Amino acid sequence: MRDALEHERQAAELAAADLSLEPTRSVLHRSAATLAWQCGEYREAERLITTALSGTPPETIAEELRDLLLQVYFEQSPRKRRRPLSAPPRPPQEG
Repeated sequence: MRDALEHERQAAELAAADLSLEPTRSVLHRSAATLAWQCGEYREAERLITTALSGTPPETIAEELRDLLLQVYFEQSPRKRRRPLSAPPRPPQEG
């Protein structure tokens, strides 16, 4: 998996500066970010996602990138084991 991450990261970096390569550019970054997340390299995943979003990805890919970014943030959260991401805090019960 780490070898795949390294290859995908290199491909994404080759396309990073050329915004005319969309949607290929953002797809490469999304793929590399997903592999980084799966490898536990959360900061690298965050970097790849923000690079992808700094371009002009199609809206569906941008949504996927934002969803992945939320998951990356959740994985880094010290509270992740106490409460699932989707569960809002409960208000205090009265009386």
